[in-house]
Amino acid sequence: MALAAALLAATAGLSSSATATATATATAAASTVSSSSDTSDTVAGGANAARHGQVSGRARVFYRYSPHDDIRFSVDAKAAPFSRPINGLPHGMPTDARGTVTISHWSPGKKQGRRAEASVDCLVTGGDSATLSAVVTKSEDPEEIGERLGFSVKNGGPGK
Repeated sequence: MALAAALLAATAGLSSSATATATATATAAASTVSSSSDTSDTVAGGANAARHGQVSGRARVFYRYSPHDDIRFSVDAKAAPFSRPINGLPHGMPTDARGTVTISHWSPGKKQGRRAEASVDCLVTGGDSATLSAVVTKSEDPEEIGERLGFSVKNGGPGK
């Protein structure tokens, strides 16, 4: 069982009614998605930094093929536009972000579980939704380190 397999295959939402894929849904304990259409601030930490998108919350994912598994994730990410220089883009990209995703997966049938942490590097927000990607930096399975994960989340609000 790969910890991230269900989450890598399923993009999870932070809403009790959100369908992540045909086989996975998430139930929110708490979530916040905020966005800004203002892209005039091109330097992270500038005058408009507080207006950039962010997402935080936690959810439990129901995965139809493993209905008894306890799969949870939490996310705390903030946009940091133009903060990660890469080849050909010395100033980075408007979607640059910082933050952490924590994932846990317990399989009672197999009596095993895993935890992992991933570093958020990209975040796009719009309205009550956000899409982010992160790279696994810590895992109980060394083969998962370096894997890229993607998440799409919808603001359901606490208990929604």
